[in-house]
Amino acid sequence: MLKKIYTSAMLMMLLAPVVAFAQPSITPRENLDIRQVFGIVDKISLFLFQLFIVITVFYVLYAAYLYLKSGGEDEEIKEARNALVFAAIAVAVALFARVLPSLVDSLLR
Repeated sequence: MLKKIYTSAMLMMLLAPVVAFAQPSITPRENLDIRQVFGIVDKISLFLFQLFIVITVFYVLYAAYLYLKSGGEDEEIKEARNALVFAAIAVAVALFARVLPSLVDSLLR
């Protein structure tokens, strides 16, 4: 099983340059407007927000699994509680990543 994973990883690493060369070339713009920069930053923050929300959902499900598996033992319940705290931290980071570009935009106006 490990050999298959290793072989797949090596094959992906070998094919990565081929995929990169398949991308069309992008010509740089000479006059980059500040609105375009904020648009790019906004798209990146939206991606990070969505990524952290998906990670948080899976982490909450993992915490629920830990809680159900604990069987009432204090140490395992504490581990499940810590997982929920980390999920809450992930939500806070996701909200910060989503709000930060809007905050910077409003401060610079």
